[in-house]
Amino acid sequence: MELDTLFKNMADAALAAVGDDVDKLAPHVEGLFDEHQMSLSELVTARAEGDIDDEEFESEMEREKQLLEVELLTLQIIAKASVQKAINAAMDVLKDSIR
Repeated sequence: MELDTLFKNMADAALAAVGDDVDKLAPHVEGLFDEHQMSLSELVTARAEGDIDDEEFESEMEREKQLLEVELLTLQIIAKASVQKAINAAMDVLKDSIR
């Protein structure tokens, strides 16, 4: 087997291993921001209208930031598993080519 073909097969296997996962993650990332859009908008409006002061605004923004971070870290764990599947699939192609 030629190396060019081998590396293309490795890349194809890696993409095939994570293709569905990438499609599954994108809506979750978008969804996270959609879910927080209303509360963030309310915070901005409350501050702009003087309903809350700078200190309360900053405190609430920090809380929102922490919530988003935790939710995105969960997605990062899922993404890491996808990366591991991709690498394993590519290495399997390599191993199979020399057997």
